[in-house]
Amino acid sequence: MTLRDIRVLFRQELSNDYTHSEIDNLLKITMDKECGKVFNSYELNTDIEIDKVDFQKIQKTLSLLKTKMPYQYIFGEADFYGLSFIVNEHTLIPRPETEELVELSIGKIKEKFGKRKFSVLDIGTGSGVISIIIKKHFPDADIIAVDISQQALAVARENALRHNTEIEFCEVDVLSENLNDNFDVIISNPPYIGLKEEKELSEIVRRYEPRHALFPLSEDDLIFYKRIALLAHNCLNDNGAILLEINQKWGKETCALFDGFAKSILIKDLSGNDRFVVVEK
Repeated sequence: MTLRDIRVLFRQELSNDYTHSEIDNLLKITMDKECGKVFNSYELNTDIEIDKVDFQKIQKTLSLLKTKMPYQYIFGEADFYGLSFIVNEHTLIPRPETEELVELSIGKIKEKFGKRKFSVLDIGTGSGVISIIIKKHFPDADIIAVDISQQALAVARENALRHNTEIEFCEVDVLSENLNDNFDVIISNPPYIGLKEEKELSEIVRRYEPRHALFPLSEDDLIFYKRIALLAHNCLNDNGAILLEINQKWGKETCALFDGFAKSILIKDLSGNDRFVVVEK
């Protein structure tokens, strides 16, 4: 079996769900992850021979791809902000918009705290990617990352160990529990897709990503942001900052929840959608 033959096979089996360029990318990822071999787009259309053992691995992956399972779950890893993180069915696959949230957070932290030590609360940490990247950039920061899911926290702890970062992970339901500590920075990418928007999501997301991390599971789409605003009045230190990823449909409404603070601004993502709220106390 040649690489060209495998490319034809991938396109035959996956063309109903992916474009040719997406399929070629999936093949390159499969060859890298399963066979430890890196090929460019040109090489995919050549007579490079693939041995029987590697072909069996490729067939197994292809069968999973045909079910529309995201390749990040198939291989158990996702790239985020230049690093590789463990993910599974208990954690969201990190999105480019969240990389933008991290970038905003790093900039705001540098602006407000310089080289001074500070503390961070990460609400809804999931796989821990936000906290770990922040800790990588600010090794002296004290970070507490909370989530309602024990399974997600187990993944986050594995990721922290993988990237040699010391973070305190805690199982907390922020909608019902109070926080005893105070923080200089609160960062959150909480569940924000309204239940009425579920049909707008791709079948892949609906089938495989954890519902508790996607949807507030409440008739109130802004319930998490209202709770964060309430908590921040008590646990955010003076001169502190809040950085949030939000639902683009509720940009102005989300920002207005923080009118009682010194400053709150709505920021668009690279696609031009209302995506972030940055608050200062």
